[in-house]
Amino acid sequence: MEWVLRQVSRFGGFRIVAKKSFPMALTSASLRSQISFARREAEHVRDDALRRSLLEKAARLQVQIDKMKTHRRSKKYAVVLERL
Repeated sequence: MEWVLRQVSRFGGFRIVAKKSFPMALTSASLRSQISFARREAEHVRDDALRRSLLEKAARLQVQIDKMKTHRRSKKYAVVLERL
């Protein structure tokens, strides 16, 4: 949410009316899907060392994901803006 709020302030023209964040549970299946996407995208990286590093990190994250059912530290958020 902080990034969104910084962008609103940076570009101006809006007033923040309300903001709220709330817990979000991510299943291991949804996290595995994100890791699969990251692996596919990493294949497009031209720098061999960087690509290898990204794929190794994805493999380490996959091991952690395989040990969990849900991840509950994530958050969803909502921001209500009013145009000035």
